[in-house]
Amino acid sequence: MRKISYLILLLMISGPLQVAIAVEVPYLIRSPKALLMGDAFTALADDEYTLFYNPGALGTSKFVHVSPFGTQIGVTNVLSDLDRFLNLPSDMLGWANQFMGYPVSLHFGITPTVKFGPFAFSIFYRNSKLISVMNSTRPLLYIDSKEDRGVIFGYAFQFGSKESQSSFGLSIKQITRKSIETNHALFGIDSISMFDTIGDSDGLEGMLEAIGQTTGEAWGWDVGWKHTFNFTKSKLMLGAAIFDVDKTKFKRTAGTDDISNNEMLMSSGVAWKQDFYWFDYSVSFDVHPVLKDIEWRRKIHMGLEFGIPGFRFFTGYNAGYMSYGGEVNLWIFKLVGGLYDIEIGSAYKDQKSSRAIIYFSFADFAFDV
Repeated sequence: MRKISYLILLLMISGPLQVAIAVEVPYLIRSPKALLMGDAFTALADDEYTLFYNPGALGTSKFVHVSPFGTQIGVTNVLSDLDRFLNLPSDMLGWANQFMGYPVSLHFGITPTVKFGPFAFSIFYRNSKLISVMNSTRPLLYIDSKEDRGVIFGYAFQFGSKESQSSFGLSIKQITRKSIETNHALFGIDSISMFDTIGDSDGLEGMLEAIGQTTGEAWGWDVGWKHTFNFTKSKLMLGAAIFDVDKTKFKRTAGTDDISNNEMLMSSGVAWKQDFYWFDYSVSFDVHPVLKDIEWRRKIHMGLEFGIPGFRFFTGYNAGYMSYGGEVNLWIFKLVGGLYDIEIGSAYKDQKSSRAIIYFSFADFAFDV
């Protein structure tokens, strides 16, 4: 445990060196269920994370759904490369070499949500860390740390017939962000000179502030649309959403460095769902982020979900990588877990980050309006 603590400390205090590094598409909050379905969720958006995928999907809701304690934890999937974690070196240079090019991720989030027909609001908290060591000649460290907290409100209005319904939705959000995104040399004079600063700091939060963490606040808004064709036991759904319209720009309130803004992103999707009471399934296809200048294959997402009372199973294709998972829903307690991969490089299947996620909630309830 002491060796791991020393490694984290060394990673945090290394001196800065500016190198451009591509990372994953910066969405605010992700649904665990959606991630296990390849993040193809724009036309579905039917869980407690609706506001983060398509506020237009609220227009088709006829339920009251309260989820007061929804919590998710995500970590690097060590099983995908278990050899790295066996026979760990005894020195820091050995650690750096063993984990060279291996992205380590950790995130925690809690999102209490209330949905009341076409209205919803969520209080959210997310803390995510991504660390990666690169360049064997002169080891460099990339750090991406974000802590977001805030609230989001959404409303949608619906029109059309029973067989063909459209809805448009709008959401408004307030975000307080602490973030740092930087590159550092692992060894050298700059690293040594910062030991005193870190020694006087107040734990991990003080460490991040010592190397340049900045705090800011912002208001932003999203829009969404969903159209549903209803059949006897099935639905065909189309959806589109624009997040952070005209970019969500943060005003710095603490620190000296620039704070990362939320760039405008667009998603679109189609889904088909059938419900036979004791068995149901849905298939979905998304293209996102539509407006971002990345290779088109990184924008393709596909998902499959099928379930029986109390249990659901998910699989998906996310920009070149597969995902798998399941859900156990025992009335007031729900547990979701699975494995998924995500692209953090600059091209299609350039650099994979393998992750595991678990979500649990209790005291949930839902009923017809």
